[in-house]
Amino acid sequence: MLPVIAFVWNQTVYNCSNLLAGNAPHYDCTTALDRITPFLPCSVLVYYFSFLYFAIVFLWIARRNRALAYRFFAADLLAKTICLPFFLLLPTTNVRPVVAGGSLWLDMVRLLYRMDAPTNLFPSIHCLLSWLCWLGVRDAPESTTGMKRAALLTAIAICASTLMTKQHVIIDVFGGIAAAELSYRLAESPRILRAYAGMADRITGFRRAQHCTRG
Repeated sequence: MLPVIAFVWNQTVYNCSNLLAGNAPHYDCTTALDRITPFLPCSVLVYYFSFLYFAIVFLWIARRNRALAYRFFAADLLAKTICLPFFLLLPTTNVRPVVAGGSLWLDMVRLLYRMDAPTNLFPSIHCLLSWLCWLGVRDAPESTTGMKRAALLTAIAICASTLMTKQHVIIDVFGGIAAAELSYRLAESPRILRAYAGMADRITGFRRAQHCTRG
């Protein structure tokens, strides 16, 4: 249930902020460095892959020990909560390139642009999630050195793909990473962990199931 809670809060933050701030002025944070960052349509494959990757890591973390799982998912909830005021009070957008021509990669980019409007860009939830996944894999006792390196490289590749598909600009990437780092540190607080654990246990019925097992 922990990944379900995370997904529901993610969709609530993203869609409600779009609804509430949809008609507000949006700010373009594109810099000169963003303008010279190449548009590489093939990087869209990494962008699409990230959705599957997030699901796999979230489910994997949920099956680890409760302390790590609760810290990870508490951090995810905190991070999305940090994003909400930015989405509402500082709505952002960017100007996407005109995608002309016919190829598989270009068709995939056009599909992505149709599905995902250029809103709620700062902080980047994509970059936030990729970095949070790396932090969770890094701290899992079961993780091997290879798994940790792969998770870090995957996070970097996903962040790069958001720039090379022109879905985000550089400040969005750093904002997402900062939100993940801050939330993960805050989630280490015993008070925050207890609050999240209590909420999660009530939703998932963990304690009730545990009591029945003992009985």
